[in-house]
Amino acid sequence: PSLQRHQLLSVKFSVCRVTNIIIVQPTTGANFSGSIMWLMIVLGIFLHFFPSDGEECNKVYFEYGFTCSCHEDDCDFFPPISLPDSGTYLRVSSSEISDRFKQSTHSLITGTSKQNTIFVDSTLAYQQIIGFGGSISDAVGIHAFSLSKKTYGTLMKSYYSSQGLEYNMLRIPMAGTDFSTRCYSYDDHPGDVKLEKFSLAEEDYKYKIPMIQSIFNMTSAEVFIFASPWSAPKWMKTNNKFNGKGVLRPDHYGVYARYFVKFLDAYKKLGIPMWGLTIQNQPITGMIENFPFTCMGWTAKMQLEFIKHHLGPELERSGYSDVQLMIMDDDRYNIPIWTDVILSDPIANKYAKGTAVHFYWDKLTPDILTRAHENFPNHFILGSEACGGRWDNKVRRGSWARGEDYALDIIQDLNHWVVGWMDWNLALDMTGGPNWAKNFKDSPILVDAAKDTFYKQPMYYAMGHFSKFIPRGSFRIGSQRYNVSNSLESTSLLRPDGYLVTIVVNKGSSDVPVQIQDSKRRVFIKDIVSSKSFVTYVWKSV
Repeated sequence: PSLQRHQLLSVKFSVCRVTNIIIVQPTTGANFSGSIMWLMIVLGIFLHFFPSDGEECNKVYFEYGFTCSCHEDDCDFFPPISLPDSGTYLRVSSSEISDRFKQSTHSLITGTSKQNTIFVDSTLAYQQIIGFGGSISDAVGIHAFSLSKKTYGTLMKSYYSSQGLEYNMLRIPMAGTDFSTRCYSYDDHPGDVKLEKFSLAEEDYKYKIPMIQSIFNMTSAEVFIFASPWSAPKWMKTNNKFNGKGVLRPDHYGVYARYFVKFLDAYKKLGIPMWGLTIQNQPITGMIENFPFTCMGWTAKMQLEFIKHHLGPELERSGYSDVQLMIMDDDRYNIPIWTDVILSDPIANKYAKGTAVHFYWDKLTPDILTRAHENFPNHFILGSEACGGRWDNKVRRGSWARGEDYALDIIQDLNHWVVGWMDWNLALDMTGGPNWAKNFKDSPILVDAAKDTFYKQPMYYAMGHFSKFIPRGSFRIGSQRYNVSNSLESTSLLRPDGYLVTIVVNKGSSDVPVQIQDSKRRVFIKDIVSSKSFVTYVWKSV
């Protein structure tokens, strides 16, 4: 594949992989010499007996880099990590040019590091981590179930099992989104203010519920599920549409609060309790004239009124006071206004448990997250949605840059009091759909149903460098830098089992030396972090 990609030879190849031996055959009409043919066969046999570091990944190159392909049970699974003993550390790396979750164990050095050092202090504990995960839209379900039973199982296993990323959170939409093939709600019967015709949709029964049941069957971990609506039924809105500028009619606030409870009841009856709710996905978009896809507008004051007098009391009356109700669910820059308006009210403060933030404007200052935490320390901040392609509506197959964007944002969020981080669609097709509004986006996994194959992109591995190593209940801990290259970003955490984790991202184009000092044990790690790479380090704290 690399010969094709870099055009080192002016010939065409068709490549297949059989038991890790690369067999290269000339395509019809190619001018291909016998000597080169034999050279490539010998090379394939050599690679079989002397494999490269990344042989577990079935590399497939696309226009922006390589992905790892999976078909049936032929996939680069990631078994549970073997924790190192007290004198060693585990190093797991992924890089733009080669590695995916490459593991090695090395000795800790006794003493004190003095140069290029990240000082890790486990006596300073900050926020407790809730978890990591992704979302099941209708589009995700369509593509997951377009695969054979075995390949579908491998896809789900890649995310939620101990052989995968060990996700422990899941977001589902309440009814339709732009990543649906149609617009719908759970009660499309105008004037049904008693919600007598409320019902889950075909898409819930075909996609979301079976996928959730698959997750429950493959993990013993508790999976926190939260739901987000993209729009109320259109007859409850001022514009009587699923998209465009429109808000919830004030006379339907009470009806819509009961709509939430109906949803919670319906899933609970199926054995799927909700851990949390956000009130509205991206409420700002519904205030924009002619906004093209599924939305509903809220201001912070509107949401305050809804929580304080309607949704909060309705959840409490219905036995759902333990559901984690989150405000905002929109881009970071909105957080000062929304938290000040809603959480400053003592009644709304009692009902709302946290604030959900999106990833899309995160180039702006992260300090507003810290200020929100300082103003309301008893309310968590959760990263509730992220995806590549927000601005160009395109899939960039194999893009390391998009994986790097994920990793850098997770580090930045964790270092500013965020308790978890959620991807958007778990899997989409090769064009980033389907999407009824043609709002195509990228995804960590892309599905080619015709080949019964899916491709793991760098975004997938970026997520795993955190989710696999930071179990629920971990705490972010103190971390200071001394003379460390600006190419490196990092965060450090203490796991419930007493192990320390430091994740380092090298966003630069050169290899960089780094040392990681455990200030409590007086031992340190000395390493070279390759250009364009993610590295996770794990060692015992005492």
